Amino acid sequence: MHRLSRIIIALTILFGLWACARPVQAATAADYAGNTLETYGIPDAVIQVVLANSTYADGQTPQARGQQPATFTMADVAQLTTFSLAERSTTASGAVVSTSSATVSNWVAGLAQGPTGYDVSENIYNQVLIAGQSDQALADNALSFDGKSASEQYHPPFNMLMLVAAAATNATTVDLTGVTERIGDSSLAQQLMSLFDTPRLPHLTTLMLGHNNLGMLNYSHVADTLLNATAAQRITTLDLNTNRILQLAWDRKFAAVTYVTKLNLAGNAVMWISSTLNSMLQTVITNAGDSDLSDSDLDVSNWNTIIYILNLVNMDTGSLSLSDQSVNAIVTATANPYSGIPEMNDHAVSVFLPQMTAASIQSLLDNNAHLSAATRQALQDWLAQLQQPSATLAVSSTWNFGTLTLGQLPSAVTSTGLVSLAATLPANSRLTVAISPWQNAAGASFAGAMTLPAVSGLWGTTVLGRTPQTLIENTGTAAVTVSQSVGNVSLQLPDQTTVTATAYSATVNWSIVSGVSATAD
Repeated sequence: MHRLSRIIIALTILFGLWACARPVQAATAADYAGNTLETYGIPDAVIQVVLANSTYADGQTPQARGQQPATFTMADVAQLTTFSLAERSTTASGAVVSTSSATVSNWVAGLAQGPTGYDVSENIYNQVLIAGQSDQALADNALSFDGKSASEQYHPPFNMLMLVAAAATNATTVDLTGVTERIGDSSLAQQLMSLFDTPRLPHLTTLMLGHNNLGMLNYSHVADTLLNATAAQRITTLDLNTNRILQLAWDRKFAAVTYVTKLNLAGNAVMWISSTLNSMLQTVITNAGDSDLSDSDLDVSNWNTIIYILNLVNMDTGSLSLSDQSVNAIVTATANPYSGIPEMNDHAVSVFLPQMTAASIQSLLDNNAHLSAATRQALQDWLAQLQQPSATLAVSSTWNFGTLTLGQLPSAVTSTGLVSLAATLPANSRLTVAISPWQNAAGASFAGAMTLPAVSGLWGTTVLGRTPQTLIENTGTAAVTVSQSVGNVSLQLPDQTTVTATAYSATVNWSIVSGVSATAD
């Protein structure tokens, strides 16, 4: 009998434990779909930036649909395909230009740590974002961490804005350009931007983070949130332009870069390449993508930097843009064959040849014995062009056709005065000349033909019009210098019934055009 009682007691205790451990149902987007952005303490002016620059799948902005801050809900946010806190415009060619919103950046710069500004406490990241409690925070309109409960309604508006942005679950583009542009402390800028939880956006392909003073990206939670990604995400464009990046922290892994094919680091005077930046660039190049370091100022005296960059430029997939200064510094660093520094291969030389100085090209010809014959010939050809004098052109004085009497106009008149022409034509260039219509102050005009007399050894008799006529072609390999005074130009006058008694003038346009071609039948 006693044994049976013990069994019953044990079963009763087991049932009691099971009942207490029943999990509470987690919040979902449906629980806050009807909330407006005003609910979260976000200023109307900031909401208006979202309305004017975000778009739906049909390309319309919420503003174009007549939506207002007071009525724009989280359900609307979830339907956006572009969520933007930046000013976005489209050029005539269809390219989208993104610039910082003064409204947003000024608001953020004026915030302070606390309930009416932002909170970057450690456990905001650990207990809300990384723990997957973002939906619950939006449903409760409260951050629950470090003992704070939902009933306290603790919701700093910047934190809530970042939660809202990461709830645009249909967005393929999120544009956060310039949000923390006016935050002078890079560490704080990184903390604020890391409140945006990238892994929450399953359809995201383009992440715009330019002009945010992100610096070295050395804050620990950057890799957990802002530049993190799930295995299923496919982010292909990452814009980090103009972020005061001289180098990136070492040994960081940013999952958001895994599938990137366009990495924009323009506007950053990158000096040193760390293991982190090397990994990012290598990933993009391996993905046959493009990386832009066109404003770099690489310190090639730094061993890691020169080794990493040479391995990168020698990769034959993708592309890497560098500044002219960096390209020529790399060439100089490879001049010593006994330094242990790798040489540039044929691919790297061919890509960066247009940016090289004559000294760099000569250095490659003198010191790089592993280049192919074709590459060496290309270097020699380019060097020959660089050593050519630059094109110069100067024209002075005017031709004067005098004062003529209406009713007694001749069919043609010859100019007085001389025009002095001084030009240097590099190899493979030509000198052209054209004349505009003759026009008076009222805008009336006539197109009188003007004839240049022949100049022995330079050009034959040439009739000028609106279409440029070639006077001299330099098809040789050396530059041609011209110094000539030109006069006795003949002007064919119009029927006098088509002109009025007033002054007429025209402009003669002289040009040096590169590229001379010839055909033969």
